[in-house]
Amino acid sequence: MTFTPIVKGTPNWDVPLNSALTSLENEITAGASVINGVTVTNTPVTNNILTATGPTTAAWTTTPFPSSAVVQVPAPTGVAATDQTNINNAIATLPSGGGIVQLQAGTYVVPAPGSASSGCVNMSVNNSVLAGMGMGVTTIKLAAGSTGVTGIARTPSAVANSKITFKDFTIDGNAANQTGTPVIVGFFCGVTPNSTATDTDIAVIRVEIMNCTGYGFDPHERTTRLYMLGCISHNNGTDGAHDGFTLDACYDSQIIGCVSYSNGRHGFNLVTASNSVQLIGCESYSNSGAGIVLQNGSKNTIITSCKVRNNTLEGILINGLPQSGQQDNTPGASNSVKSNEILLSGTHGIHIVGGSYNHISGNTVRDSSQTTTNTSNQIYLDESGTTYSTYNTVTDNDLNVSGVTNAPKYGIFEKTVNEDFNFVFGNRSLGAVTSQILLAGTTSVRLAAHNGVNEHPVTTPYVQDIPSMHGLLEWPFATSQAGGSSTLSKGQITLQRITSQTGGTISNVAFNVVTAAAGLATSFIGIYSSDGQTLLAQSADFSSTVGTSTGSFTIPLTASFVLSPGQVVLVGILVGNATTTAFGPARAATGANTKNYGLTTASPLMTSTFGTTLTALPSTITLASTSGSGAVDFWFGLK
Repeated sequence: MTFTPIVKGTPNWDVPLNSALTSLENEITAGASVINGVTVTNTPVTNNILTATGPTTAAWTTTPFPSSAVVQVPAPTGVAATDQTNINNAIATLPSGGGIVQLQAGTYVVPAPGSASSGCVNMSVNNSVLAGMGMGVTTIKLAAGSTGVTGIARTPSAVANSKITFKDFTIDGNAANQTGTPVIVGFFCGVTPNSTATDTDIAVIRVEIMNCTGYGFDPHERTTRLYMLGCISHNNGTDGAHDGFTLDACYDSQIIGCVSYSNGRHGFNLVTASNSVQLIGCESYSNSGAGIVLQNGSKNTIITSCKVRNNTLEGILINGLPQSGQQDNTPGASNSVKSNEILLSGTHGIHIVGGSYNHISGNTVRDSSQTTTNTSNQIYLDESGTTYSTYNTVTDNDLNVSGVTNAPKYGIFEKTVNEDFNFVFGNRSLGAVTSQILLAGTTSVRLAAHNGVNEHPVTTPYVQDIPSMHGLLEWPFATSQAGGSSTLSKGQITLQRITSQTGGTISNVAFNVVTAAAGLATSFIGIYSSDGQTLLAQSADFSSTVGTSTGSFTIPLTASFVLSPGQVVLVGILVGNATTTAFGPARAATGANTKNYGLTTASPLMTSTFGTTLTALPSTITLASTSGSGAVDFWFGLK
């Protein structure tokens, strides 16, 4: 075998190191060299560690090199039996203390092993490295007509290995030339399923895997401190049931700058209670499943600064259901999805199924529901059986639609009232077809307070005092700002515009009477669409309830209706024309003219009146016929 000397030290020469050492390819030849004006006398040596001490000493220091610490595998022949033997012999040559097996440029062909779990290239020595010359430069390719292989390159089964590195080569599963659909896995590590034994400090750096019928990368039960950097998995899972990267019972691990695309199922799939894994700066696109999946008890995972796009199913799926039959069968929870870009997902952008205590923040989610328009959501809090999505935080996400044909149904959506105690705050949602943000959980709605849906301004943003503190869903302004009273005009509808901030099911309207009425005749409350063309809900006659009294009143609607976040409606009070003197509700301290500054009737106005001599609510309101003159900007609450 040929051994390449290792040059150690950090010489400070003005000439490039590679030029100065061109004669040191395999051995040092006799003679003298002049480096930066200093004569260096070379003595012939072979297989030594060479330490460059710099021109000040004008000498090379040589130290005996263990003959098998760096083993160069002969160049590939393309003959499976020969290539396999050469690689295996190189690995067998490594001393017990470890070393480097150096593959050459070209394509090594390897046959399937007698047993799938034996793998083809089995790194069985701790503190060792299997190194190629670069992705696409060095390739390990499975021979045609092979049977199943659990790891073309792998660590041995049932042995706890440590400090093994795989770097700078390509693995080709040669799926198109296999007979039938044997399960062929590109890379595998781990010890024994459902065991506490673990591989530790396994590194996979700049390894490409392609054309495997099964998984591309499959670090398995258990692997602790797995480190993957700059790896690529594509066109794997050609049987439609395997992923680009599957992390199975991996712990305290980092996956950095890895790419997964055009695989038969998911791009990245964390399973079997994988715990404390970080996916940083990864890409996942054009996979037939989801982009990134956390399931089967995966927990405490961080997904950040990733780009996820054009996947057939979800962009990111978190399934919090526990797994059964494993040592760790606690539910998956406490994952963080932060500052990712999630684009053009076939179904949901971010989908949480029965997951709790997850943090979804600062993500850009665009154009979900590409499979079918108005069907899937940008962020979906979902459930499975009696396992619900609760106590999640969904904050500061930017949700939008960029002009594609298919658009999402909701920006943020809780499936049922069981999805509760979720904190949804500071999100921006535009372009969803049905509604921007719709929360079903009672406490979720109250926690939501103010989400900037960026559709219309609110009269007064919620700051310290919010409707939920008063048992309400919406109001036009805080109770603390209601500092006046003016009597309504009988026979007119007095209208107040409101932009919903939290939304929900509205069944009642509350208001406060400061000045009592005299001879109150048939009176109603109505809620109209922002264009006035639809009477969304109304009360029965409330004249007998209010009468000549003052104080707070809650008037039920004849039928409830759902108010969506960002939806603009007009809430009106009609005091019947036969009334002797109308009552005066609590109103804002500032006048109506101030509220309507810069608005037109078509806007519509913040507060206005409509009609004369009315005794019942009209089915529609003509905005052009409304007037802000003398209108009372009364306070009310929706609940």
